[in-house]
Amino acid sequence: MNRMLKKSLALVMALVMVFSIAAVAAPAASDVQVTVLVDGKALTFTDATPQLKDDRTYVPYRTVFEALGAKVAFDGATHTVTARRDDTQVSFVLGTTQVTVTENGETQTVATDAAPYIDPNTDRTMVPVRFAAQALGCMVGWDQETKTVNVIDVDALKAAYQDKFQLMERASKEMQEAMPKEMSFSGKLNMELSVTDTGTTYPISITGTVTGGMNEDAANMKANLSLDLTKLLDESSMTAEEYQQAVQLMAALKNVEINYIINMKTGMIYLNMPVLAQLEPSFQADAWYSLSLNEICQQILGTDVDFATLMTQSQEMSIVDALMMAANMVKDAPDAYTQVVTMLSTCESILGDKAFTKNGNVYTSNFDFSQNGQSVGLKMTLTETNGKISAMTMDLTAAAEGMEISMKMAENAKNSTLSFSLSGDAFTGEPLEMKMDLSMDYSELTGTLLTEPAAGSTVYDLTEMLGGQIPELLTAEVPAA
Repeated sequence: MNRMLKKSLALVMALVMVFSIAAVAAPAASDVQVTVLVDGKALTFTDATPQLKDDRTYVPYRTVFEALGAKVAFDGATHTVTARRDDTQVSFVLGTTQVTVTENGETQTVATDAAPYIDPNTDRTMVPVRFAAQALGCMVGWDQETKTVNVIDVDALKAAYQDKFQLMERASKEMQEAMPKEMSFSGKLNMELSVTDTGTTYPISITGTVTGGMNEDAANMKANLSLDLTKLLDESSMTAEEYQQAVQLMAALKNVEINYIINMKTGMIYLNMPVLAQLEPSFQADAWYSLSLNEICQQILGTDVDFATLMTQSQEMSIVDALMMAANMVKDAPDAYTQVVTMLSTCESILGDKAFTKNGNVYTSNFDFSQNGQSVGLKMTLTETNGKISAMTMDLTAAAEGMEISMKMAENAKNSTLSFSLSGDAFTGEPLEMKMDLSMDYSELTGTLLTEPAAGSTVYDLTEMLGGQIPELLTAEVPAA
């Protein structure tokens, strides 16, 4: 999907979750026993119940697999549990932590930290529900308060919604095809920020330009920014020396250059900021700082997928795929399936084929939602030229207690514009206002791009400088493996 469609879809999904899904009431916990829900329906276990063991939830394998439409078998001679659904087969060997998954003729072995076993009290084979369900492509969540395992059949939901976004899929494809394969870009940024602290309002201004280029191998960008923070100075609260140092800092921030190199193949990002040498003498103006996007992706997503593969997958990702990825945000709620279906249905009413009406060569979607003091309004247009979707606009407003957001975006093959504003006190408890305008122009790439800093450059590993730490995504521990 193209850049603007991805931005709009991501924001719409976030707002749908914040505003519409928040209206879905979660059931109260009433039983400390483990409950397993498959697509929102509680499974009934007749002769063996789910068990918590070593912080993992184990279930009788036949009940769960059959609930997911799989054919199951047990080979007593080899102690192997097998489940087959469509073109996927999953095999566990009792007492081992290896899971063999065969999909579309390709087999891979996945190591887990939980092994299937036979419960001596019931003589039933117990398998870790998380890996069992995930091996069949399901989403698995855990609600600690209600002791509920959520198993959601992702393939079933995809099949139900895959054909409901054909116009947007067409727009994504045709607008992407109209963009240069190897692209140069240039743009202007203006941002005004007003922050209030203990009754005093401080205005901050940021202006600048962005230039660069990208292709399948690399992305290069240079940002030249001017930060006006002079109104933050309070001479009365500083010594003469402190005030002079602050004035010098403000002067340095009037001309900030930031250079980026992203290697799409290796997943390395390189950053250069000459102004650092003005702020701290120990830094070198021409030094680069490197960071592995592979490590970031693996830590945040919890998978071994590298950045290059992730980028390829994102280009091929359908709208429903993106929605299901976003659905992971609510998988640990006690009513996760209801929330996921609500999100999909709401997004269909915003971006689905049924949401658009055609007048001449323009398709228009209007969506308004209001409940419990929260509201979202969205108008989207897709313009057709010579039988191809060539341009898109989006006008979004959202409001909740203590927050108002407004955003307007427009894009075609040659340029894009974005205007964004936010106001309220929901984030800091004191008034905050922000306005931003960004315009970008696109053209065919004329020069060559760097995949790494020039030979002989000084490059520091940013992860090592930070003590080997990469900011972790906060997630709850899920005892469902």
